[in-house]
Amino acid sequence: MKLLGRKLDSSAAAHGHEDHVHVMPLPMYFGVFAALLVLTVVTVGVSVIGLPPFLSIVVAIAVATVKATLVVLYFMHLRYENLFYSFIFVSSLFFVLLFFLFTLGDTAFRGFVIPEQDTAVWRNEQVILKREAAAKAASESPAGGAPAAQTPAPSN
Repeated sequence: MKLLGRKLDSSAAAHGHEDHVHVMPLPMYFGVFAALLVLTVVTVGVSVIGLPPFLSIVVAIAVATVKATLVVLYFMHLRYENLFYSFIFVSSLFFVLLFFLFTLGDTAFRGFVIPEQDTAVWRNEQVILKREAAAKAASESPAGGAPAAQTPAPSN
């Protein structure tokens, strides 16, 4: 069997790769490459902008998923394969998303279940600062709970 001027060996013919050729034009490769570069710039831009932590993670995961999908579709030729392989790919993305959701749920609510393990990832910074100030005030108070009376500073 000949394909593009080369003879196929028996192992390629036995695996069914002799019946389809998917040579993509160079502009398609360069277009996918440009899209990957743009998505990389978006990822860096999101980290520089300073979005809230939850939104930043959601955007980063979404951009990474789109980039992985482009690589799998065009550089690994999933676009030209049987639909069953696409189903397997989408199923794996679903289970990875499910894994991330359970992990984020655990991280977000860890402080409510076990207060000593509060990671404060999803809390407002003002709440954290107030909690730290209250703890500091409680540790500095002489009676172990009531805050010490504050005296005004002497003026010259």
